[in-house]
Amino acid sequence: MALVSWSDEYSVGIPRMDMQHQRWFDLINMLHQAMAQGEADTKVGAILEEVRAYTRTHFSEEEALMEQYAFPGFTGHKRVHDAFIKQLDDMVRMGGNSRVLLSMEAMRTMKDWLVRHIQQMDQHYARFLVDKLPPEPPPPPLFRMKSSGVH
Repeated sequence: MALVSWSDEYSVGIPRMDMQHQRWFDLINMLHQAMAQGEADTKVGAILEEVRAYTRTHFSEEEALMEQYAFPGFTGHKRVHDAFIKQLDDMVRMGGNSRVLLSMEAMRTMKDWLVRHIQQMDQHYARFLVDKLPPEPPPPPLFRMKSSGVH
């Protein structure tokens, strides 16, 4: 069972950002699954590294949008991003110690931070940007069903 599931209440109305936020949910759930399966010792370090790398990429894109469209809350938003990156850096550094304890703390921190951040801070920049951004094409389908001719 997933620790956190995506729903429309988390949407910021910017498809590219929503897709990135959904990937974050996937990573948190991967960490949760590793814990549930007793694999935290072997998997948490790699998952945290992936979360940290993905977070840097996502924040970079989000901040570029805010700067490009002169979002007035950019400085404060970036400060919050920087503080979260520092938390992730600390978690990765601590990874050699108690992986089980670390992964429980990481799961809780990431889930709580992400949900709160999307529902509060990201909604502010999204409301500011949504009318300024050019329309995005819909994301490509994950796969296309081909008719086999069998009904």
